[in-house]
Amino acid sequence: MGTVLAIFLTLVAVSAQTLANYALRDERFVLGVTLLACHFGLWCLALRLAPLTVLIPWTALSHVLNALLARELLQEKIGRRRWAGTLLIASGIVLCN
Repeated sequence: MGTVLAIFLTLVAVSAQTLANYALRDERFVLGVTLLACHFGLWCLALRLAPLTVLIPWTALSHVLNALLARELLQEKIGRRRWAGTLLIASGIVLCN
């Protein structure tokens, strides 16, 4: 149960970090710093619950989140190559666990 919670906390921490990277580019600087603080706290908590070797592969999901946010927030065109790379990363996470 602790490992599952740690993986969930890692995913939330990665999401907070990714959103913070977008927020720091705008006038929402305080929001970005707050999200980074949440990321740090959640990451520390996750590391107390599970080993680093279990959690590190899950941080690669930030690539998936970045592609989705780039498409939605920045209206970027995401090509087939980038989606294929993102799918490859996601399948690597499944294979590592």
